Amino acid sequence: MTAARTRAGLLRDPAVGPLITGRTLSTLAVWFTNIAAAIIVYELTRSASAVALITTAQFAPQLLVVPLTGARADRADRARQMLAGTLVTASGSALLVTWSLTVGLTRASDAVVVGAAAALTGIGFAIGGPASQSLIPVLVRPDELADALALTSLPIMVARATGPAVGAILYVRVGATATFGVSLALHLVMVTVLIAIRRRLAVERTAQAGDGRAR
Repeated sequence: MTAARTRAGLLRDPAVGPLITGRTLSTLAVWFTNIAAAIIVYELTRSASAVALITTAQFAPQLLVVPLTGARADRADRARQMLAGTLVTASGSALLVTWSLTVGLTRASDAVVVGAAAALTGIGFAIGGPASQSLIPVLVRPDELADALALTSLPIMVARATGPAVGAILYVRVGATATFGVSLALHLVMVTVLIAIRRRLAVERTAQAGDGRAR
């Protein structure tokens, strides 16, 4: 039996490496959307409470939806669930780009659209996040699992550390529309990665005995 791969070796794996990279980019995009949405809502409304509602709209789904999507990720096609979540998240950025280009984000009432887009982003993240976590164990050997799981924390750490600052810089330098466009592009990179490695990531649905409800 060959020796377990190191973390560097796992990152060179044709499925694990792209998955970690794609998740990093997609998670960065979530933070770009969050910070740009917060800035533009404050500019539109001059209300700190409105900004708080935008952030709540984005992150509340993780509290409400993740228990259900996490349970489903253990029983269904995790790759498909992750792809669906990424597409929903991308739709939030797509809504903002489309609205900004066609209608404009210039009125206080446009904050409602930003809130709807933030909610889509959060819902998609809540759908795809648990599936992305549960994919790793099926891509590596048992003796590689500890290092592989450590790598799964990389996207969140990188995004939390750099996402808000980079998102704010993008907003100042290129504006809201371009910032949301960058977020959309990063989500689509994740979609491309998932499609490219779909066969290897596909996991057959497994039946579980007993009460399988999240509650």
